[in-house]
Amino acid sequence: MPSRAESLPMVALQAAQMARPIVGTRVGGLPEVVIDQETGFLVDKENPEALANAIAFLLDHPKRATRMGQAARDRVQRDFSWERHVDAYDQLYKKLIRAGVASSLLSQEN
Repeated sequence: MPSRAESLPMVALQAAQMARPIVGTRVGGLPEVVIDQETGFLVDKENPEALANAIAFLLDHPKRATRMGQAARDRVQRDFSWERHVDAYDQLYKKLIRAGVASSLLSQEN
């Protein structure tokens, strides 16, 4: 993913779900998805030589590419699953409700 700008990189998440290592640039949400040298490689944007070298490395080292791809898949399933997101929203809503209830009780006392 030689992105110049990126929010949540769905293509990287989908590639990781398919147990593929990701080569991407250090922009936007890519560093949140790709752990450099563990689930793929991150390179500086506007650096086609580094991008090509990272891709060539993975092609030249298929066992390492397979391990990185599996690590990417494991990470996506653990950290980016629907269950995790739903649980995080549930916790956030409960926290906001508690804060709102506490705030409402305090304002009624005054």
